[in-house]
Amino acid sequence: MKQLVYLLIFTFIFFSCDRLSRGVKIVQNQSSKDIKVRQIFIQQGNKEDTYFVKSGGQATIWELVSNSGTVLENKNSCVNSWANVIIIEVVNNTQLKITKDLNNSDNWTFSKSGLDGQCRTTITDADIVLK
Repeated sequence: MKQLVYLLIFTFIFFSCDRLSRGVKIVQNQSSKDIKVRQIFIQQGNKEDTYFVKSGGQATIWELVSNSGTVLENKNSCVNSWANVIIIEVVNNTQLKITKDLNNSDNWTFSKSGLDGQCRTTITDADIVLK
């Protein structure tokens, strides 16, 4: 009887623990220029997060771990779910601009493994033009 009680307690604890879900947004910089990614949260009084991504590097610009279900469901989840505006710029060069719009889900690739989701975008030299 005692073993049955332990088994029931173990089973309850095991099945009551939800699996954690992780969602990330990654900007990969395959261009020859260093870039800056700015996220502006209008609903939070224009709070701004800035990330510098060196040429050949990448940065995770958003991450959330949740135990209440999948964080990122599909490609549409890659935009407008946490930042109202995402701006990317070439560092220390006002003559150049980056044409890729990170507020458009078409510019993100989405992958999913179980409950975990990942949004990734890549900046290349083809995305950088003269103003």
